[in-house]
Amino acid sequence: MPGGEASIIFAVGELSAPSRQSEGILAQILKIEKLVKVYGAGQTAVRALDGVDLDVETGQFIAVMGASGSGKSTLLYLTGGLDRPTSGRILIGDQNITHLGDHALTLFRRRRLGFIFQSFNLLPMLTARQNIELPLLLDGVSQAEIRRRTDRLLGLCELTHRANHVPDELSGGEQQRVAIARALLNEPALLLADEPTGNLDSKTAGTILALLRQLSDELGKTVLMVTHEPRAAALADVLVLLKDGRIVHRETLSIRGDAALVADRYKQFSD
Repeated sequence: MPGGEASIIFAVGELSAPSRQSEGILAQILKIEKLVKVYGAGQTAVRALDGVDLDVETGQFIAVMGASGSGKSTLLYLTGGLDRPTSGRILIGDQNITHLGDHALTLFRRRRLGFIFQSFNLLPMLTARQNIELPLLLDGVSQAEIRRRTDRLLGLCELTHRANHVPDELSGGEQQRVAIARALLNEPALLLADEPTGNLDSKTAGTILALLRQLSDELGKTVLMVTHEPRAAALADVLVLLKDGRIVHRETLSIRGDAALVADRYKQFSD
């Protein structure tokens, strides 16, 4: 069904889902302490984050919401090592990434983190398969291992029949699924999603959100997602609200999919 959006059903066991209690798996995968980010200096300084603390357990799906300028994207970029904090600590597993040099941080991002962006960030001259394979090619992994992982992810994301198509020949939802497969290729400790449904229609967005939810439920992946959409945030395990660079509310969502509740919380703590 070229160009169509399919429901995503994972073959359980294709990618191992680590138990939070398994030996060697940390129950807490992310710890952010007193995180501060200031842009500029003097009278023009902007305090984008102001002492943020956040703990995330392995396998949790966290949704971060906030108005434009609240600091939510800054929080995601700092967590992903795409920017440096002014002060504070970010621990992913047992690694304090704020202490890493530029080269070590680049390797950490490539080997331990997965990124999903609103604009997909696919290379237009590469096929879906080639876009997925690229991170491991840069890391010197064998061709046989790259093909094995890529074939598995193409199947899991229902993209096998689209593997040899370039991005312009794919629908928006298919492009985002390619981006998700690419993010999973290195078997990351943490998936970071920046407005992953922002460029999609509501039906396609639902497919992508279901996929992210299944990655957490069935494969034990930890997802930190920034969004402005209550419908998207309502599928998370935990809602985090940011305002003026500070966390003003954190809530475990007992009823999954309750967008009205999320919208109410957002209004309550953003006013």
